[in-house]
Amino acid sequence: MSTEYYYLLMSQQDLLQNEVIEEVIRERASSYILQNKKIDFWILVNPKFVNDMNLSLKIKQTNFYKQKKNMLTYFNDKCEFYTAIISTNKEFITWFSLRLGYFEDIDSFEKLSPVNPNYISNGVTGKVDTNLSSGKNFSFDSEPKNLHPTFLTTKYQKLLEVLYTYQK
Repeated sequence: MSTEYYYLLMSQQDLLQNEVIEEVIRERASSYILQNKKIDFWILVNPKFVNDMNLSLKIKQTNFYKQKKNMLTYFNDKCEFYTAIISTNKEFITWFSLRLGYFEDIDSFEKLSPVNPNYISNGVTGKVDTNLSSGKNFSFDSEPKNLHPTFLTTKYQKLLEVLYTYQK
């Protein structure tokens, strides 16, 4: 049996700190609940499929990676920090990508001429077929505990500000 999943891949900061994205996801989830509709989208923090599907090399050639490398990597480029929105609903992913900005289509990346480097890219979009007979190693696993260090720095900075403010 085969299922097609569509995804948007972004930096953790762009997805987790963007109020527009939060609002869209919250509204969509509420709508699904009111309609008793099964949820067909998920958010993955540090999705493993980026490495499982050997997408990492393709991603590093995109404007997205080149423009946001400092948001995506840390510790001398040893750690990469992505997030993904996954869905079985192609129209939702297409609509979401248009709503958020410009996303490079990783599936047609090699077929197209090089993308204009002046285009600001918000991420990449693509499709994964989970056909088990294809022999491809695919996993929806993620590493939610692996957050970009700037999230932790910001969190502790705010805690220290509150502590020092009320200590006087």
